[in-house]
Amino acid sequence: MNNVLNFNRLLKVIRLDALNYTQRFLKTMIIIIIGVLFAGWLIGTKQKANLTGEMRLPYFFICFIIITIIAPETLYGDANDPRKGIRFATLPASALEKTISMVFYCAIVTPILAGIICLITDSILGLLPFGAFKGSFSISYIGESTRLITDLFLQEIFYSCIFIFGIVLFKKRQSIKTIACLIALIILLICIVTPTLFSQYGRKMMIMATGTFSGSEGNIEPVSMVIHYIILALLLVGIYLRVKKQKY
Repeated sequence: MNNVLNFNRLLKVIRLDALNYTQRFLKTMIIIIIGVLFAGWLIGTKQKANLTGEMRLPYFFICFIIITIIAPETLYGDANDPRKGIRFATLPASALEKTISMVFYCAIVTPILAGIICLITDSILGLLPFGAFKGSFSISYIGESTRLITDLFLQEIFYSCIFIFGIVLFKKRQSIKTIACLIALIILLICIVTPTLFSQYGRKMMIMATGTFSGSEGNIEPVSMVIHYIILALLLVGIYLRVKKQKY
């Protein structure tokens, strides 16, 4: 297959992946989000707590973390499997088009849908005349957290690409191996960086490591942004090269 990008061919593979998305992952994502938010609502209700929109934000984070980790493997975990990867290998698309579709669904579509489902579920629980959730998150807090939501979305894209790279790099237990590599990298950085350097540059390093693009004063961290965009570009190139060189 010619690796030149063909728009009509790209649309076809996106449509095929849309069917795969609805069949293999959409229901799972809905169940996870409803389960996490309902568990938070139930725990808060039993404790007779009043959880405002800001206080419910950690449940949103939990949903996004779980979704970010499992989405790539659920959707494309068998892409580089010699036996199960036939569907992916026979898609009428080039490696570049397959890569674009993978990134589109895992890093763009998934966080947007997850955010919408979170807001709908939270709003329903918040409108109940009883329970811990008071008011709608979208009404009471979303207007004040545009920067935070932007950061969360950028982190979703960044870490989604890390896990996409993991599924094209490893053949089995991709998510677990990717997490293990991330932990090993963090430990290595901790061992290399001395306490003095960490105390001096620790805040900026944490900003870079966590993918947060905004400082505590609301100022954009230019170095953090540049480093993240470089890493993101390298991840995208790595994903493309792995897909291109994959043999079945």
